[in-house]
Amino acid sequence: MPDFDRLTARISRYLETTGVPAFALGIVQGQELVYARGFGRIGQIGYDSHVDHGGHVNHTVAEQQVSPDTLFPTCSTAKPFVATAILQLVEGGILDLDTPVARYLPWLCYPAGGDASRVTVRHLLTHTSGLSSDPDVPERFFAGKPACLADNLRHDIPGYGAAGRPGEVFWYSNPGFNIAGHLLEHLTGTPFSEVMTERVFTPASMTSTSFDPGFRTDQLIVDSPAPQCLPIPYPAGGAVTSIRDLARFAISHLHGGRLPGGKLLDPATIGLMHSIQADAWSRSPRWYGLGFGIDFHRGRKLVAHGGGGFGCGSTFVMVPEEKVAVLALFNHPAGYGIQAGAILDDLLGDRGPPARERNRPDPSAWPSYTGIYQSAWPDTEGYPAEIEIRSSGDSLELSVNDEVCPLRCHDHPVYEAADGRASVGFVPGGGFLMYDAVGIGLVSVQPYRRVARSDPARGTTPLHR
Repeated sequence: MPDFDRLTARISRYLETTGVPAFALGIVQGQELVYARGFGRIGQIGYDSHVDHGGHVNHTVAEQQVSPDTLFPTCSTAKPFVATAILQLVEGGILDLDTPVARYLPWLCYPAGGDASRVTVRHLLTHTSGLSSDPDVPERFFAGKPACLADNLRHDIPGYGAAGRPGEVFWYSNPGFNIAGHLLEHLTGTPFSEVMTERVFTPASMTSTSFDPGFRTDQLIVDSPAPQCLPIPYPAGGAVTSIRDLARFAISHLHGGRLPGGKLLDPATIGLMHSIQADAWSRSPRWYGLGFGIDFHRGRKLVAHGGGGFGCGSTFVMVPEEKVAVLALFNHPAGYGIQAGAILDDLLGDRGPPARERNRPDPSAWPSYTGIYQSAWPDTEGYPAEIEIRSSGDSLELSVNDEVCPLRCHDHPVYEAADGRASVGFVPGGGFLMYDAVGIGLVSVQPYRRVARSDPARGTTPLHR
C-alpha cells in the first residue's frame, strides 16, 4: 500500500510553494476510490438556476474547503464523456463510425479547403477530420439557448481553418467534438445536455456532472465569478464534475464498461476506444484513440485526457492493465505540475514492462523532408506562417523567421530543436509537417503543408497541387 500520508504532505508543500488555490486529487485502484482529497480554501461561487439571455447570473461567494465533491470545469476531459455517448449510438446501430457525417447532417458546411462530404464519425473522435480548433469558446454557448450547438455548426465552424482532406493529418479539434455532440442530439431528438445526462452521467451515478447551463453549481470552483465559468452545452469541454464522479467514470472504463447496475459500453467497444487510432507525429503525448489520448509510462500504456480553460485544469490518467487511475482538478496552471507519472511510480513502482524503443534517426530520409512548409492556419499566435527544413547531409535543420536551429531525433520521424522548445514530425507521404511550438504534444501540434521542395543542388522547387 502506498504511503498516502507522504503523498499528501508532498502535494501540500508543492501547492503552498506554487500558490495553487484549489486542488483535488483522486486515485482509483480496482473498483475503489482509495484516495480522495481536496487541498485549499477558496471563494465558493453559488449560481442561481436562472440564466438570462445575456448569460448573466447572480452569485454569492463564501470561503469553503475544497473536497472530493467540489465541482470544477472539466475542460477537455469532457471529450471522453462525449465519445462514450457516441459509441453507445454505434453499439445501438443508430450511428456508424465510418459513415460520412453528411449522411446524418447533409447541411454541414466546412471551411474552404476541407471536405465535409467525406468526414466520418471516426475522423471527429480522432481529430483527423482536417478541421482546426476554435480560437475561443463561441459566445453563443453562454446564452443558454437550446439551438446554440446547431448554430455553432452553421455559423462558426465554416469560418475556421481546414488542413485538407479527412484522414490526411491530425489536428486537435474542439469543433470536431462539437459536431459529434450535435449528432447526439440530432439522432436522439434530445438536447445535448440532456442526452449526456441520460446516457452517461445518470447510469454512471455521476450526479454532480453536467453540461446543463441551468445546473445548480453551488460548489463550483473557478478562477473568477464570470458567467463564462458556468457549465455550458459545449461538447469539447463545457461540463463540470468532481473527483468522486470522475472516479466512477474511470472505474467503468477500467472494467470493460461495467456499472453497478448495468453497463456504459461493451468490453470490445471500450477496448476500441482505448486503442491507438491516430498519430499526431509529436512528442508525448503523441497518439489518440476514440476520445482518449494514448501515452506510455515506463512501458505501461496510459489512456488519458487532460484539459485547460475557464481558469481551471484537469488530469485524467488510467492504466487499464493495472486497473489504476489518477485524477486531478484544479484552478491554477501550476496544478499541471502534480505529475500523474510520479504518483503512478509510488503506486506501481518505478519498474514496469520493457519500454517501447524509440526509432533512431534515418539520414537517408532527410532529403525527402526538405522544403518550405506553410501553416494550415497562419494566424495562430506563436506559430509562424512559414518554416523551412534544410539538410546538409550530416544534419537536419529547422529555419523559422531567419533563425536556423539544428534538429535532433526524438523518435524518427519526430525531431526536436536542439534547445528542446519546438518539435517537428514528418507525416508519411511527404505532404505535411507537424510543428509544435509549445511543447505539450498532440494538443499543441499544428499541421504545415509543404509548398516547395529544396535541395543544395537545385534550390527551391515549387509544388503544384
